[in-house]
Amino acid sequence: MAWASPVGADVGDSVGADGAPGPAGDLSLASFVAGLGVEADFRAAREGDLAKINEMLVASKDFTLGVPIPPVTVDGITADDGRVLLLGRVRDRLGDLGPSVVVALAKDGSDCVVEAFVISCPAMGKGVETRAMRQIAAHARAMDADRIVVGYRDTGRNHAAIDFLRSPTAGGTAETPDGATLDLLVRAETTDTEAVITS
Repeated sequence: MAWASPVGADVGDSVGADGAPGPAGDLSLASFVAGLGVEADFRAAREGDLAKINEMLVASKDFTLGVPIPPVTVDGITADDGRVLLLGRVRDRLGDLGPSVVVALAKDGSDCVVEAFVISCPAMGKGVETRAMRQIAAHARAMDADRIVVGYRDTGRNHAAIDFLRSPTAGGTAETPDGATLDLLVRAETTDTEAVITS
């Protein structure tokens, strides 16, 4: 597998909750997250990132898409087969969370297939998911894809990831940083066949 550079690489993007904070003394989760000043920078994976990426893919498989992905190799990130492998670094006013997001994409016909979508636990729920979806959409657009396809297997432990993908925030469409939208197909794969249930 080979991986291309990210669209808008190495550009920080402040991520916060939608909506304004409530009145003083009324601390909601949304206002707390907005006050964290979360930033996420995405860039193409490099050879020195492979150990961390593979660790994240293995450790989080049951909590994310639940679909196994083979270990990423040096040959995989240097070959030119149209794949995209992104590493996202997350930080907020409390500190640097380090490498926290892995996204792997591949073109299949007119689809952009999400092979991996991993967000570390400390980064989850801070708006990073939406920022990662914008990166996915931007790359799908750059691939001239008509839609984004995300397959998953229910592991019993990945409902937060599935719920996000089916939520109004991500479900149905994915928005690129420039406001263009692409269809988003979230499909459940069975463990014994390639059959899918679409949503």
